[in-house]
Formats: sequence, structure tokens, C-alpha cells
Amino acid sequence: MRKTLHTARVARSLENIWKARDVSKETKVLLYRSLVQSILLYNAETWTSKEENERSLRVFEMSVLRKILGCMRRDRVGNANIMKDLALDMTL
Repeated sequence: MRKTLHTARVARSLENIWKARDVSKETKVLLYRSLVQSILLYNAETWTSKEENERSLRVFEMSVLRKILGCMRRDRVGNANIMKDLALDMTL
């Protein structure tokens, strides 16, 4: 999906902010919601809903949220725990 690639560029450009220890998790989540999520879901109501696309969106979302939290897949932290730690609900 081209939309995901564009959004990935935006998320990658914020990499320094995701890694910054002096920026609070709350601020990072606000940036995620306002910049990354808004671009990713722009005009989403007109998309054809496919399981494959929904799964790739969820994977992308969790990869960004893991960067915000500072954990990796090999840390074996579940998606529900990440969402809980960042005070988010399953939005996508």
C-alpha cells in the first residue's frame, strides 16, 4: 500500500523523537496520533476493507508504538500491554 509507505517515511522522520528520553510518552503518543495516524487513516472510509490490509495496518501501528515505548519484538511484550502502557485503545 502506497499510503503505508508514505506514512512509514513520516514515522521514520520522527525516529529521533521516538528515541528521545526527555520527551514524555504522552507527547510521543500525541505526535503519533496527530501526524502518523492521521496520514495513515486519511480518507480511510472510502477504502475497500480487506483482511490483508487491516493486518498490515495493525502491524505498522504496533511497530511505531513499540518504538515509542522503546521495546522490540524480541522483548516479547504483547500488543495489549503496549496499548495499555501508552493508554491507547485498539483504534485501527
